[in-house]
Amino acid sequence: MESTTYLEPTIIARRDDEGKEGVAYVDGQNALIVFRSKDEAEKFRDYSGLYPASEGFEAIPVDEAEIGRTCVRHDLSRICVPEPWTETSGASFYDAAEFRGC
Repeated sequence: MESTTYLEPTIIARRDDEGKEGVAYVDGQNALIVFRSKDEAEKFRDYSGLYPASEGFEAIPVDEAEIGRTCVRHDLSRICVPEPWTETSGASFYDAAEFRGC
């Protein structure tokens, strides 16, 4: 029996008291982190301790257009899609222009 995997692209973001937005990104790659699902984003946060809810971060499902807009707002040139979170590293990187409609 085959299993079906449904993707729900999710970013980790927050807004501070002044309305400034922060997002999870890979600095050395200038890439927005986009998880395959909200569950994957939460597993990453639980394991790494990064981007905690106590600091206002939340996992937010997004569509392709919002991924592109987020990259433009934060001047990010790439997208980082981590492998399913199994406490090991691995990620694929893509050009953000593919999500901007350029």
